[in-house]
Amino acid sequence: MRYGTLITRSLAITWRHKYLWLLAFFAGEGAVSISAPTFNGSSNSSNQATNATPGEVWSSVSTWIGANIMLLILAGVVVLGLVVGLFLLSAIADGALIRASAEHDAERPFSLRFAWRAGLTTFWPVLKVKLLTVAIVLLSVIVLGGVIALAVVSAVAGATASAVLLSVLAVLLGLVAIPFSIVFSVVILLTLRAVVLEGMNISASLAHTLTLFQRRLGRVTLLWLLSVALGLAAGIAMGVFTIALLVVFGGLVAALYVAGGTLAAVIAGILLAVPWLALVLSASGAISAFTSTYWTLGYTRLDLEPERQTVTVPPAAA
Repeated sequence: MRYGTLITRSLAITWRHKYLWLLAFFAGEGAVSISAPTFNGSSNSSNQATNATPGEVWSSVSTWIGANIMLLILAGVVVLGLVVGLFLLSAIADGALIRASAEHDAERPFSLRFAWRAGLTTFWPVLKVKLLTVAIVLLSVIVLGGVIALAVVSAVAGATASAVLLSVLAVLLGLVAIPFSIVFSVVILLTLRAVVLEGMNISASLAHTLTLFQRRLGRVTLLWLLSVALGLAAGIAMGVFTIALLVVFGGLVAALYVAGGTLAAVIAGILLAVPWLALVLSASGAISAFTSTYWTLGYTRLDLEPERQTVTVPPAAA
């Protein structure tokens, strides 16, 4: 496998077809943090809260919850609906992104409309892989967290021997979780591509991926190591880009503050926040699209013999 060509080819496809950035964003390849709003009262109420006893604070919180229970339930339903909706959308976008990358690599005409159709076609099998991933991750967290919780309870209860044994077990599980998470993430990446590109069901895709993993262990390992190095480089570049934008936009806001006062600075800050966020999200989507394309192209080349120079990918269904 020509790893240098794989990287440059992935970069070229990602740069030429920028709709892949949008698909990558909704596929969940990038992470966006949304902070919950905070509500501050007046200085008097803050001082009162600071001097209040824990019982009084709990009574105030309970009263507020009771008075706003319907609002909290509604907010919970909205947030849950948004999370579920984005998760379902990610199953479509993931399939669309993988298929689009493969089609562009094969130099067949493709577009966002065709990619969306391909994503809808593979929605259910991709969703099953994602649900399996969530289930295994949750199970792992529950097992490790349960052992840690039992160790803490044993220590508090004075059962020193049990606490020590459980602590050792937790450490061992944590050590095992590191290589397991690496192998598991690579298997899921390859399984998704088997589902989308080969048209296999989830069980056949997993079997195919595990066989491919064993047969091409060296190539898969090199692919992963390169992806780690590229991810670190992209993370550094993303950090520098974000900070540079903050410095430039912050300088503009500061200049407007000096020239026009607080109101002008606030308005400028709000207006500049929109292009800043758009640029940051675009850069994040571009990096995520490149990473996904890199793994897609790597998957199509994993089982090729060195003398073969062409990659044949089954065309997307019309």
